[in-house]
Amino acid sequence: MPNSARKTLKRHVEDLDEKICTLRRALWNGNSASLESPQRTPRATMAMMMPSLPDTVNNSTADSDEGGDASDGSLCDEGLFIPAAADSDPDGDDSVDADSLWTGTSSPRAQHCVDRHFNARLPPTSFSKPHGRPPPPPSTLLHEFSASTSEGGHGDNSPHSDIPHTKDCTAFVTFRTMRLKQMALQLRLSDTADEWVVSSAPSPSDIIWPNITFPAQQAIKRQRITKALYWIWALGYALPLVAIQSLALPWACSSDEEGGFELWTKLAALYVPTILQLLLVVALPRIFRWVCVNYERQKTRSAVTVSVLRRIFLFQLLTVYVIVIGEVWLSFPGIFHMAGTTLENALRSMGQDI
Repeated sequence: MPNSARKTLKRHVEDLDEKICTLRRALWNGNSASLESPQRTPRATMAMMMPSLPDTVNNSTADSDEGGDASDGSLCDEGLFIPAAADSDPDGDDSVDADSLWTGTSSPRAQHCVDRHFNARLPPTSFSKPHGRPPPPPSTLLHEFSASTSEGGHGDNSPHSDIPHTKDCTAFVTFRTMRLKQMALQLRLSDTADEWVVSSAPSPSDIIWPNITFPAQQAIKRQRITKALYWIWALGYALPLVAIQSLALPWACSSDEEGGFELWTKLAALYVPTILQLLLVVALPRIFRWVCVNYERQKTRSAVTVSVLRRIFLFQLLTVYVIVIGEVWLSFPGIFHMAGTTLENALRSMGQDI
């Protein structure tokens, strides 16, 4: 290899080292949440990012670089990533160190080729792969990407089997067309039905953002607990209503009391039960909404509204039935006495002696 080609190649390698350092810092700070260290880039991931890597250096390209303009076009046309000969294995192995895989030029055109080639060949899952796992085949990139953007990850048949069972992930994917969105929604990501939850994303204004990262399994457990407590409360809901209805009974006053208190007693017996029932009905939606948002940690406002409406409907029915049954129960002695009196009068009118 001529000296000019070696100098050019050395300059390319030095240029590439700076780009690799910049790229690692960008990936580490922005997109690689599961990488252990920016200095430990897996070789398999780098190989997946650069599938078409030439094994030898084109000497004609290196020789023509002495002119200054020929290398700009040749690097972009014949392949951007060229391994440096000085870093290759002396035993003849074609594997190249991850730190020396990328080469390029400092010209604007070559830099444009670098950016374009990198954006075209970088798969979406190469940023989030943990160390020690081989890269997936190209046919499973879409499945891996869809699975990593779903909510779940608590079983053994999951594509990401090394995710802890206590951790859930929630992410959003924006598709360019409706067809791609429907394809992603119809994917079967695992053998278990509840392994990955993939659904159409709600409107951003409908999302309760502080609850979006709350684990789904814990939310389901809390919903079951609150449902059990609601049924227990529904069974005992008649007690406060009956206590309120008992206030409607006329209060007995002693004979030495003045007659002015009789008016206030009737007003209290008439309006106090109604006011207490209205306060209870108004307070129930606020209580249910607070429980849905702060304890159950539901993630959308529409889900909170549906849950509150269902529970309010149940308690409204209970309120109506308890009030009606309470009125009948309180009036039952008078009805029984009136029925006996009516029967006695009917028999007397028929001329029978009682």
